[in-house]
Amino acid sequence: MRMPSLSVVSLGMCTLTFGACTPVEEPKPAESPEQWDDASPGPTDAGRVTLHRLNNRELQNTLQALLLSDLEVSGLLPADPITGGFDNNAEALTMSTLYLETLEIAVDQLIADALRPPVSVKTLRFEPEDETWSGSGLEGNMGAWDEDLPAVTLYHGSSQSTFASLDNAGPYALRVSACHEMWGNDCESQQLPFWVDGETVATFDVGNGCKTPETFESEITLESGETELLIGVADTETCGGSHHMVDWIELEGPLDATGELPPGRAKLYVCDPAPGGETDVQCARDIVQNFMNEAWRRPVTEAEVDSVMAVFTLSEDIGGDTHESIAYAVKRTLLSPWFLFRVEVPDDAEASTQQLLSAHELATRLSYTLWSSQPDDELRDLADSGELLDLAVLEEQTRRMLQDPKAEALIEGFGAQWLGLADLAEAMPDGTTFPTFNDSLREAMDSELRDLIQRSLIGEGTLLDLLTAETSWLEPVLAEHYGVSMTEAGYSAVPGRTGGGLLTTAAFLTGTSSTTRTSPVRRGHWVLSNLLCEEPPPPPDGVEQEFDQSEGANTIAEQLAEHRANPACAGCHDQMDPIGIALETFDGIGLFRSAYDDGTPIETSGELPGIGTFTSVAELATALSEQPQTHRCMVQKTYTYALGRTTGADDWPFIAPIEKQFLEADYQFTDLIVGIVQSEPFRTHRGGE
Repeated sequence: MRMPSLSVVSLGMCTLTFGACTPVEEPKPAESPEQWDDASPGPTDAGRVTLHRLNNRELQNTLQALLLSDLEVSGLLPADPITGGFDNNAEALTMSTLYLETLEIAVDQLIADALRPPVSVKTLRFEPEDETWSGSGLEGNMGAWDEDLPAVTLYHGSSQSTFASLDNAGPYALRVSACHEMWGNDCESQQLPFWVDGETVATFDVGNGCKTPETFESEITLESGETELLIGVADTETCGGSHHMVDWIELEGPLDATGELPPGRAKLYVCDPAPGGETDVQCARDIVQNFMNEAWRRPVTEAEVDSVMAVFTLSEDIGGDTHESIAYAVKRTLLSPWFLFRVEVPDDAEASTQQLLSAHELATRLSYTLWSSQPDDELRDLADSGELLDLAVLEEQTRRMLQDPKAEALIEGFGAQWLGLADLAEAMPDGTTFPTFNDSLREAMDSELRDLIQRSLIGEGTLLDLLTAETSWLEPVLAEHYGVSMTEAGYSAVPGRTGGGLLTTAAFLTGTSSTTRTSPVRRGHWVLSNLLCEEPPPPPDGVEQEFDQSEGANTIAEQLAEHRANPACAGCHDQMDPIGIALETFDGIGLFRSAYDDGTPIETSGELPGIGTFTSVAELATALSEQPQTHRCMVQKTYTYALGRTTGADDWPFIAPIEKQFLEADYQFTDLIVGIVQSEPFRTHRGGE
């Protein structure tokens, strides 16, 4: 049964209005940080972050951590918008009516799964002669059995059926007490089949003679819910005139039940809320308060606990038991803005000056940046004591959290969005043009790039490895695609791709191609936007954007040269085209090629303004890895993701020292993150507005 609807409530003295979207002022164009040297004026304003709703990924991770449930519900919710390259931009994460309605359904499902009652082994007995059974059997006595023992006679293909309601799925022991009695034939036994929901699950070979009942047993697997049980569809072609007599049927299970509380319920119940069946109200309050502290990511007040316990009391008043009432209190907690939003309340809401975050607000920012989930016990304890506000402690915790398995969330939340795994997921290569492409190959491409991201972010590599990695993680299907012989997955250098890093991965090359061919402009645009943080404007109206690849047409390089001859196009194409042309050595699914289908050789050498000449993709990747603009872009992308907002010119005074620290640390991602979380924009917020 679905839990009754509970509205999102007011937050302190300020009621949140959902559904409305206030236009956001476009950020100022980013200025070069080179002007911010040691003699420059110090930073003055670290900016203001909009009230930050948890995105779907963060919500899923947090609910699973709170309730210890593996249930996936984020797919039920409307997709989060991508702004500034990421799905955690606070300005875009609005709360619509549709979102709230689907969120409530997701919360109901998670609570039902996590707080389900403990499962114990139960035995259900069914008497076929009861009124709940129906069929063509003949109710009567069991012949040679005790004349006072009621039973049912099944003969000539007759059957009996009923429905059982099972609370839990799993293995069950099926037992049947029955016999077979022949009439004028010499059959020694007769088969007695048993059906569940129309499928045969057991067949018993019942011997002749009914002087004593015989019990037959089999282990079967059943699903939860309403289940149809049917017995006695006998073979009518043999043993004519014979019949079965069935006394009772038993189901015992689930056989793997332990009687222990499910993990979520065991975590929630810090005490027994209903000893002996009577509600212990103080224990229930302790359970609710403990859950609120964790879910709201800060110590809650007694008044706040009272407001949630009012739902518990109402549930009990209308007949709900203790466990149902606690479930309603949990739902009330999870539908509060204090859970759904990363709330940061300035000490002085009227003052427009920068103010330090509280220790719990800082813990929340840190955990959602690194883990896309809530703070753990250690981080909460340091927030409780206030020690987390110390920069040394903050650095220590940052390094600890990056070594935790939960830091894998950075791959999906930050790396995958920045480096194009979503483009691969959406790519639709034409089956006729690329007959070897299939879902298995797509998954292997994803694994290769995902591994490169993992090594560069939280592994033993550096962010420069994204462009210069010498080896790749290859599944056998991808190794075959690359022309490498491998029977098991592992690391390998790939001829023609060594030292090219991201730019030579099939994931990147497929994700930046069209359905039937490569797209040098798209590839060049991607590199400028994601690796150099230069966002070229859209092409002018009336400019031809498709290339003629028919026989006799000019080469791609020649057609792009015609674009650059147009002054309106040259500014962008002078930067994009050399990159895209060099990458033409790989086709639309990342296969190496030295010439086009018509035999025209592919020229991979080129020159990029500000970077210089190169003769191969590997040289291009190396040149990009050495550019200050690339390093600055790595810092800017990480900074944008960590703060959950777009970056403007006012951020450069803060980014410049972070970039300097990043370079001095030999491009280690961990040191980059430490620099960001210790920066003023990460540790402060502004009141006013």
